[in-house]
Amino acid sequence: MLNELLCRNITLPENVATPPPPPPKPGQSARERLEEHTLTPACMGCHGKINPIGFSLEGYNQVGQQVTIDELGQPVNDMSDLMLGDSTVDGPIKGARELGDRILRSDSGRTCMIQQVQRFALGREEVAEDTCSFVAMAQKFEASGYNVRDLLLDVVTQDTFRFQFVP
Repeated sequence: MLNELLCRNITLPENVATPPPPPPKPGQSARERLEEHTLTPACMGCHGKINPIGFSLEGYNQVGQQVTIDELGQPVNDMSDLMLGDSTVDGPIKGARELGDRILRSDSGRTCMIQQVQRFALGREEVAEDTCSFVAMAQKFEASGYNVRDLLLDVVTQDTFRFQFVP
């Protein structure tokens, strides 16, 4: 989600051995186990950003079905506290819906959406020459009230899309 919805690349640190999580303790939930495992400073650089997003998705199982009870029979804890360094996203959230709303309202989420739509339409990552069309798309997207349909129409009417060289 960080990579695709907020365009924040998280890469594994080089030369750092990542130990496997210890076996669960009796009565310990998967969330508690992960929280404990990632408390080490070597892990928190990435997990401090990854875990809050994952924790907000605790209300869904592996196949996307909504759940209200965790593996221990306790109510699901999908409270989280995002700390991504973006005041439009950061702060306490409850659940996936609030996470999605926060990303949609955030400058970084909207900018990333434009970037991802442009990359998909052009079939490549952006280059310096795409800056003007990107800025124009961002201005039109804002003027439309962040209407995704308008964004999709705009990207395919941009000169960078219409006149791209296809071998």
